[in-house]
Amino acid sequence: MEIYLDNAASARPLENLGLETQFGNPNSTHKIGRRLKSKLEEAREKLATYFSTNPHGVIFTATATEANNLYVNSFDEVYCSHSEHSSVFNLPNTKKAIAMSSLGEIKFDAQQKEFQGTELKFVSLIQTNNETGVFFDYKQLSVDPEVNTIVHLDCAQSANWYDLKDVLQYADAITLSSHKCGGPFGASALVLSEKFLKKKLLKAQTLGGGQEYQLRAGTQNVSASVGFVDAFLHSQTNRHKTLELARIQEQLALDLLNDSGLDYEYLCSRINKTPAIMSIWFKGCQAQELQTLLDLNDVCISLGSACKSGAVAESETFKAIGLPAQTSKETIRVSFGWNTTVDEVKFGIEKIIKTVKELL
Repeated sequence: MEIYLDNAASARPLENLGLETQFGNPNSTHKIGRRLKSKLEEAREKLATYFSTNPHGVIFTATATEANNLYVNSFDEVYCSHSEHSSVFNLPNTKKAIAMSSLGEIKFDAQQKEFQGTELKFVSLIQTNNETGVFFDYKQLSVDPEVNTIVHLDCAQSANWYDLKDVLQYADAITLSSHKCGGPFGASALVLSEKFLKKKLLKAQTLGGGQEYQLRAGTQNVSASVGFVDAFLHSQTNRHKTLELARIQEQLALDLLNDSGLDYEYLCSRINKTPAIMSIWFKGCQAQELQTLLDLNDVCISLGSACKSGAVAESETFKAIGLPAQTSKETIRVSFGWNTTVDEVKFGIEKIIKTVKELL
């Protein structure tokens, strides 16, 4: 039996999502094309209605990385923290100037007064950290007109764990991901507030046929987009149930770890976060060796973020909060999903404990 504890990388897909097939092109003017276009626009309308924004503010993309790039690359300089996903952090026009606490929390509230003035400044912040699960409370964003900012939130990891319904009352743009919440691969979105939409500040990063209101050229993946919207709305509706199950699973994991006698640290656990993402530092145990042995025993976990093509490097998040360099080499990420069972967590954590003891 394979135990999948890497749901922050990609969640198991929900069933009966999207269209059975996508035959035709939604940009064609014949009836098959019009039928597909209608399905796409229906999905766009659903997402816009949920966030109380204009449907023209829903820009479908293929990935959350593309959505983040569309926002960040539209501007010469974008402020961010050291906690960001690499699709924001690694872009050359980002200025890593937003502070973080030693607990792993983004502390933008204390800095907003620095953004007063006539010059408009652009910000991008991760709402649920993909390594630690730490939340950014977007209600700390200022609605004071003297604070002259446009704020984008990367909510790719948030759908199962955080109520996002009123997020665009505080932020100007958000990124959503399909496969992180049980939807199909090949669809994500950048969603804009009506206020930001009217400013017309975004710049297309792909040029061609002018799809997605001239902001994202290329034939849309209708089936994936329809499935994505259904999965996102399902995740938000069932968030309380999923979150409660994750709390039970987190506590089970901690009980087993505490009884194991191992020298470990549950990173960033003393702050508001999702219980479904656990970064566990096993001191003195090489995480890459641990992952290899677990994989041979059919237990799937990751080494920090799994969004860097398998690369193992020092975590910018861990570095920013003052953890030593070896932390990244000795930390694994265990993450639960909407259909992870308690039995799977028990079996997986027991295997992890057994394997760590073998390596020490």
